[in-house]
Amino acid sequence: MCLQSINFLSFLNNAIWLSENDGKIQKLAARALRPRPALDDKIICSWNALTTTALADAYLAFGDKEYQQQALSTGEFIWKSFYDPKEGLSRLFNAKVKSPNSVQAFLDDYAYSGLAFIKLYQLSFDEKWLYRAKSLVDFTQRHFYDTTQQMIYYNRDTLIGRQLDFVYQVMPSSNSAMAFLLFHLGSYFSIQAYIDQAGNMRSRAFNQMQNDGVLTNYVNWSRLCNFEIIIPGKSTFHEPNLTRKIILKQKSNEKFRKQSCRHYRSSHGTWFSSR
Repeated sequence: MCLQSINFLSFLNNAIWLSENDGKIQKLAARALRPRPALDDKIICSWNALTTTALADAYLAFGDKEYQQQALSTGEFIWKSFYDPKEGLSRLFNAKVKSPNSVQAFLDDYAYSGLAFIKLYQLSFDEKWLYRAKSLVDFTQRHFYDTTQQMIYYNRDTLIGRQLDFVYQVMPSSNSAMAFLLFHLGSYFSIQAYIDQAGNMRSRAFNQMQNDGVLTNYVNWSRLCNFEIIIPGKSTFHEPNLTRKIILKQKSNEKFRKQSCRHYRSSHGTWFSSR
């Protein structure tokens, strides 16, 4: 191909690019005159809690410090931005004005935030996360618990219409998540009432499952059947009847936890304690 042909093709390509770019500029100018679509800038408590748990699991599996820092910072954000000691959790946080919304949190916000805090304790062994999770459980016991059915309402006692969340839908049942949280905290703090409540909730769900006949709607409940508690060294840890305890002598809790997460494989749910 001669030099003149190459120059002509280069000129043609530049002309096409200028024409297309000029068209984009005109379109952008016309679009700027239209009303902008509404921006969804809300931050949802339960979704951030699920993300925190995922980041913590990623750190426990891969040992990447960036995952650990992101998990801890998101957990702190949930506690400081959504939680009020008197009013409990808020459902939403407005990113634009940087303040919590007046919408009261639902049970899944409390359950998944509490489970995220449990996971943050397991990756840091900082007991403040256990006490924060317990604060959320104690609030739900006062404002969500139904003594008649021995289950926990999805919405709190300030609302007229209240419902119970049993089955797996878009996310696992919030009652099943709360049962996990009660079981974990009951074991960590040796509160037998929490463990008994979790067992009663599981039994109620299994009875409902037999009546419905749709097993997949209750899949998260089936996970609350057997756990292994791995504890380095001697411990006065309370051992509920749904667990079996493995105690190994290790001087470093952090080193032991990392080795267990990377090399130990179990068919049961596994969780860690420094207590």
